Amino acid sequence: MKIDKEVLNDLNLFKSRLEALKENKDFFGEFSYEFVGKNNSLGMDFSRRMKTPDKKNIKAFLVDIRPFIMPGETINFGRVCNLISKNIKKKEIIDKLENSRKVWNKLNSRKNSGKGMNLKIGDKELTPAEQLDLWLNAEFFHLDKEKRGLFENMQVPPFVDISYLTVLKLVQNLAGILFYFEKNVIDEILKNPNLEIIK
Repeated sequence: MKIDKEVLNDLNLFKSRLEALKENKDFFGEFSYEFVGKNNSLGMDFSRRMKTPDKKNIKAFLVDIRPFIMPGETINFGRVCNLISKNIKKKEIIDKLENSRKVWNKLNSRKNSGKGMNLKIGDKELTPAEQLDLWLNAEFFHLDKEKRGLFENMQVPPFVDISYLTVLKLVQNLAGILFYFEKNVIDEILKNPNLEIIK
């Protein structure tokens, strides 16, 4: 029995939307940050230098990765994992899927830092995933009132810069998981639509 056509359509959509992520090569460069304090007659002077992709490239990349992250989207990573798990039996594919999901969930955890730096703002400690949510919903795409207030409290160097770099690195890591998942799970299914399926 063949894989359902609707499942294949969703997997093809997932794959085609990943191409847009891959096209934004500037996003995958190295980031750097320098925050320097110097004594002067009045106390301390601070300077900072940050090397990141330009803000338009970052926003374009966030627009492209957002459907993989947002709940309810057809190509949401968790939804696609569930779709494959319910339809495919092949152990090697399911093992790679579960490894990808485990790392994805750890990076997106709001309970621990996963990978990256937690940031404390007042009495709130934000994991990298919570910082990503804050940047998406208070700066890049929405102006949620409550989140905007928290975001404005963070606008002190070097904290805002550290958060920005943490979010960019998190998004790079999430994209890396998507690329691995495409190669080792999606492509394996699409090149062999006659895989044994769960009935």
